[in-house]
Amino acid sequence: MTSPAHLHDRRRRAADLLDGLAAANPADRIQILRDLAAQCLGLTPVNRPPIAVTGDALPATAHIIADLANPYGPDVIAAHFDLTADAGADAANGSRRVGNPQAQAANAAVQNYAGAARSPLLIFTLPDGSGLQFIHGAPTPGSPARLLSVSRLTYQWGETNRTTLDALEQIG
Repeated sequence: MTSPAHLHDRRRRAADLLDGLAAANPADRIQILRDLAAQCLGLTPVNRPPIAVTGDALPATAHIIADLANPYGPDVIAAHFDLTADAGADAANGSRRVGNPQAQAANAAVQNYAGAARSPLLIFTLPDGSGLQFIHGAPTPGSPARLLSVSRLTYQWGETNRTTLDALEQIG
C-alpha cells in the first residue's frame, strides 16, 4: 500500500515534471516524458531511435519513451507523437484534442513497432502546442491495432491540478 507521504511526493514530482514540460524545447520534452513515465507511472524509460510512422494523420516519426513487462497483464509501451510538427490546419483551428483516427493510427504504429500486442500509452503534443493529451487503452483481442476502452487525459501547459494528477495516478 502506498503511504500518504509517498503519494504526495509522487504527485509533487509529477506536478514539477508537467510544469517543466511547458518551458522545455521539443527535444528536452522527450527526456522529461521519460522521467515522468519512470518516476510517476512506474514504467521503465527507454532511449531508442525514433520510429517511422506512416499515414497522413500523424508526424513521420514518434519516440518510444518507456515500457513495462507486466506479469499480471499485457505489457505496456509508451510513445510520444509531436502533432505540432505537422499540424497545418489543425493548429490554425486551435485544435486541443487528438482525434480517434490519430489515436488508432498511433496505436497501429506502436503495435507494428512492438511486434506483439501491447497496452499502449500514447502521448501527443497537441496540434496547437498548448499541452499534451494522454491516451491509454487496451488492444482489441485478435486485432491489436484497434484500441478498446480508451481513456483520455488532456493537460494544458501550466494547468496542473488534482484532477490531472489523479488521472495520471490511474494510468500508472
